[in-house]
This record gives sequence, structure tokens and C-alpha cells, in this order.
Amino acid sequence: MQAGLVLSNLGKTFNRELLFKQLTAEFTPRSATAVTGRNGSGKSTLLKIIAGLQLPSEGHATLEIDNKVVPTEQHYQYLSFAAPYIELIEEYTLQEMLTFYFKLKPLSPTVSIEQLPELFLLPKAKHKEIRSFSSGMKQRVKLGLAFYTETPLLLLDEPTSHLDEEGKKWFQKNLSAIQNQRTIIIASNEEEEIESCTKRIHITDYTH
Repeated sequence: MQAGLVLSNLGKTFNRELLFKQLTAEFTPRSATAVTGRNGSGKSTLLKIIAGLQLPSEGHATLEIDNKVVPTEQHYQYLSFAAPYIELIEEYTLQEMLTFYFKLKPLSPTVSIEQLPELFLLPKAKHKEIRSFSSGMKQRVKLGLAFYTETPLLLLDEPTSHLDEEGKKWFQKNLSAIQNQRTIIIASNEEEEIESCTKRIHITDYTH
């Protein structure tokens, strides 16, 4: 599957404050785009609108899978979304979390669930509860789930938050492995997170 995305005159007002307006952009299949802008400028909100988790105040986000338009309420079926604020089920062990998650989403055919703890750099944490994980371990789980889900659209919000140097290298390795296979949108101001993106959208260009 291939994912294309068109944002048409998109705008969002939150608590009577304008975040952005008249944002128009096109994301072609298997492209990598960075969304930049100061903290609080609406980068995370834009990703949530694309994911169908929030509605825009004006305009619309149109997702096309293999050139067929997908209703907003079905966007989630075709995307993976990793962000520091997305919650994991803390009571589950890592193994339980993986089993639960991949009943809902398709696992990449290149791996098995049994391989994932090691691929997440968590080989000894398989039977540990998520609540006992450090913030960096939790972020690797969130990113790993997104990387190894078979979806054509990948949304990443500040992906290396809480990661140490080993974790950042792990992130770059996994991102490079899928770079030409999925449509990727990364919200970040960190150059090392977005250096591979061929297009950039500065969200602050759409605040006036």
C-alpha cells in the first residue's frame, strides 16, 4: 500500500487562540517530511489532525491509500503514530503489550513478535511490566511498535525524546531501514531527527 496526503487550507484554533491557518501541503507516497516550529506552535496538533484524533477548525486533511480517499474516522487503520505523550498499558508486561497491540494492527511480515524485544533493545524485559520501564525504554517501545507495524503512513512526534545516545542510533538505524517504504512525517526541531527529510514545513509560516 502507498499513502498520499493532502492538507487543504487547514486551520486550528484552541481555546480561542489561533495555532495555524490556511496550511496547504501535499505529501507524496514514500516521502519524508519534517514539520518544524517553536514549542506550542501546533506541530503535535497537526499530527493529531492527520491521524484523525482531532478535528481541524477549518479545511481538511485528505488521506489517500493507493489513490482511494479514506474517511477521516478510518485514518488510524493506515498509520502508525509514536509520541512521548501516547500512553502504553502500564499493567501489561512487554510480551503482553506486543500480543495485544498486534491483534489490533498488522505486524511487519519481516519479523515475528518473538523477535521484537531484542529488536527494541529490550531482550531481558520481555516479562517485566511496562510500569517498571524507564522513560527511554518506554519510548523505544512506542517507536518500535510504530516501526514494525505494517502501515503505509508513519507519524513521529519528537521521536528521540528520552533516548540516550544508544537509543538515538537505534532510532536512526530503524528509520533508515524504512525510509523509502512508507510516507513519513516527523514533527521536530532537532536536526538529527529530521536530517533525512527531503521536505520541510515550517508551521509558524501559517500563523498570520
